[in-house]
Amino acid sequence: MSEGFLLCGTTIQIGTDSDFFAEIVGVSGLGANRRVVENVHGGNVATGWAEHLFSCIARLKPFQVQLVHTASRDWTTKIKAAAETVTITWPLVGTQTVAGTLAFAGGLTDYDAGGEIEGRVNSTAEITPSGAPILTAPTTP
Repeated sequence: MSEGFLLCGTTIQIGTDSDFFAEIVGVSGLGANRRVVENVHGGNVATGWAEHLFSCIARLKPFQVQLVHTASRDWTTKIKAAAETVTITWPLVGTQTVAGTLAFAGGLTDYDAGGEIEGRVNSTAEITPSGAPILTAPTTP
């Protein structure tokens, strides 16, 4: 498992317009998986240990981001849209000149907003990726 920090200023954008652009205040479930099938038959379990066949297809998992809800964010259009480019951008740190990003095709598949009286309204957006991710490392001079 990798470790890191979700710094203030980490953002998510769906599409190329500013209709759905937000600062992320939390994220859960961001990752990938692939399927495994037990290969248990005939003579391949003579040692008592099962073998596995690993799929050659990796999948990004649907994940959730927690956002500060704003009335101007157009989630009603994005929940019906076809797959678009989803980009997560980390803020510049130290002497970095270009921010690190994670981009992939995907879409908004669930959106919940809620809060308390006289409190901040937060929202949780579920993003379902499609295809391969493109991870761009930040650059430092």
